[in-house]
Formats: sequence, structure tokens, C-alpha cells
Amino acid sequence: MLLYLMRHGEAVQGANDSQRPLSVKGKQESAKVGQFLLRKKVEIDIFYHSAKQRSQETAWIVKDILNPKAQFKMRDDLAPYGSAQSVMEDIQSWKNTVMIVSHLPFLPRLISLLVTGREDANIIGMPTGSVVVLAKDSSPHWRIQEIILPEQVS
Repeated sequence: MLLYLMRHGEAVQGANDSQRPLSVKGKQESAKVGQFLLRKKVEIDIFYHSAKQRSQETAWIVKDILNPKAQFKMRDDLAPYGSAQSVMEDIQSWKNTVMIVSHLPFLPRLISLLVTGREDANIIGMPTGSVVVLAKDSSPHWRIQEIILPEQVS
């Protein structure tokens, strides 16, 4: 099973954090990564995103490129300081291929928890628009299969 974890694209600077939209660069990052995943024939069944506009926009751009018919769902616990533990518990029961689009510091905490069993392991950084692909086999922990950075894909 594969799990795709994506940090939202670059957002415009502004006072209202929850409603900051993607910048032009952020839209380009999202589309670039989406096109790269499409060329790799990645199929995502469900896109989860936080309530913040930049996360929703990023997920929508990638969804439209990869699978316009995929499910598109908002989760409150994908906020920057959401509960990695509760999301991890849900992930254990998922059967579909999923992409989670979220924020710092949530995503590195979730990745650390899935890979090492500890939220505070701080094993990875994620620039805007990046994707970490995790793979699960019979072992209790996930492993990092791939890291995709917008500036490294064409």
C-alpha cells in the first residue's frame, strides 16, 4: 500500500492565515508535481485536505490532473497542529490509495510517527509543493519510498 503526503504549494502572504490562497508559484508547483505523478501513472482514489484554503487549492489542482472523479474530503485534523496520532489510526484501516495535503509541522510529525513510531523523531523536512511517498508492507512501520520536490521535476 502507498500513501502520498503533500505539503501545500506556496501561499500568498497575508494576515488571515486560514484563507491565504496559493500564489502563482504555488499553483505552478502543484500542477508540476501533479503532471509528474500523472506521467508515473499514479492513481489516487481519495484526496484529504485541511480546512485551510491553500491546502484545498493544492489538493484540487493535483486531483484535477490525476483523477477528476476521485473523492475530495476535508479533515479538521489535518491542520498544522492537528493530531498525527488520530490520523495514523485512521490510515491503518484505509484500503484505497490516498493523498493527504496538509502543512508544517503536521506532515513531518505524521511521517515520523508512521516511519519510526515517534512523532518527535523529526526525520524529514518538506518544502512547499513536495510529496513524500510512504510504503507499507507486513512490518509494523512504513518506509519512505520516494521524495518528490517541485524544483526537481519537469
